[in-house]
Amino acid sequence: MKKGNVLVIGNSGVGKSTLINAILNEEVAHTSPIERGTEIMTRYENDSCPFGLIDTFGFEPEKKGSVIDLFKKAKAIDLVKKWTKDVVDSQLEGDPNQINVIWYCIDGNSSRLFKKNVDDFIQATSDWKSVPIIVVITKSYIAEDRENNIQMIENSFADQKRKHTRICAVVSKPNDAQSGLSELVQATMELMPDGLIGAANDIKQMRLAQKRVKAHALVADALVPAIATSLNPFGKSNISDAQVLTAAETGLLFGIAKVYDIQQEGTLDSMKKMYENAQALVGPAKLAAELIHKLGIPFGKLVINAIVTSCVMLAIGEGSVYIFEKIYLGEKSIEDMDWIKNSINSEFAKESTDFVSALSRSISSQTKLSDLPKILLTLGEEILKK
Repeated sequence: MKKGNVLVIGNSGVGKSTLINAILNEEVAHTSPIERGTEIMTRYENDSCPFGLIDTFGFEPEKKGSVIDLFKKAKAIDLVKKWTKDVVDSQLEGDPNQINVIWYCIDGNSSRLFKKNVDDFIQATSDWKSVPIIVVITKSYIAEDRENNIQMIENSFADQKRKHTRICAVVSKPNDAQSGLSELVQATMELMPDGLIGAANDIKQMRLAQKRVKAHALVADALVPAIATSLNPFGKSNISDAQVLTAAETGLLFGIAKVYDIQQEGTLDSMKKMYENAQALVGPAKLAAELIHKLGIPFGKLVINAIVTSCVMLAIGEGSVYIFEKIYLGEKSIEDMDWIKNSINSEFAKESTDFVSALSRSISSQTKLSDLPKILLTLGEEILKK
């Protein structure tokens, strides 16, 4: 099995670095009863441990009105988020810094586990949704306290969507009678196979989310000149022209394909022709025409053309995102042209109908032509956010 990583996280002073040193049987992580411990995130490993250990900047127990503690809490969360982003941005399969199991450490001498501390932990590790969590009770000297700690943990996680997988109690300080360390290692190794698979899935979803943001940005950027061109009273303005892909619309299709690393030019050319021949737009276009004539809006022909153009751009954008995401996830094949054609027609019908329906609630006979671009762009952005 591949050697995975454990993220060791918790409040400052809870004993994270001491635990890491005990597991590795080596003084590698900084510990001090006076000075603050880890100020950055660092990965440690050696031949004696079957996994890597990532030490983190500790959370501060929240003190009311303490700006310094709020800053330190934000830094602790941001460091984990940055570590995660670096893993996602690396584009490496099996990145050596991925997180496969999480140890959330709490102090066994503490009589309370503040809900806010758990909230901070959940926020910091929220990107690793599929990674197992072990709550580690450090400084667990007394059996009676241990039972209280376990109940405290159960209560603190009761309202959280994210649940812990195991609870382990340890004593890791060298001068004390160490205990629970081998049980913690064993529990971690039992969860590691699921953690490796979960981390790979989480990374893929995070990369997919990044691609979706980039793709939606391309669609939003393409809407601006498309709407402006369609409202030009000196240009062509009829529905049949809007159904033919312009250079901008072709650029949008190929731009989204590049975001998802789709490089099969033959398939993209076929998709371009499918978009050109999509007939599902005709119905919503007629509805748009009826709406404009019913409201008696001036420049009706220009407005219809702008609506149809917006629908085309949204259908190309959202249709391509849907198709390329399915291919990226391995759920569909780029060779399945019948599925691609059906998806394109379905997306034209959906986006166009949704857009015209939303527009009918946003315009009236009092709507000025000068206000229309902003209305169309706002509705387009709302659809992209759904």
